Amino acid sequence: MNGLDKNGVAEMRALFLEEKKQGKTIILASHNKEDIDVLCDHVYEMEDGVLCQIR
Repeated sequence: MNGLDKNGVAEMRALFLEEKKQGKTIILASHNKEDIDVLCDHVYEMEDGVLCQIR
């Protein structure tokens, strides 16, 4: 969501949260910790080329 204005970010978050409520899976790649904290149940991170679950 990099590059969106505040309204655009709010709209995208609302859309993702609605899809999440409906039980849909969304794969999100982001460096934005706030987006990850708000939107994600499971968080993975690449560490030395290895995928590691953070939460």
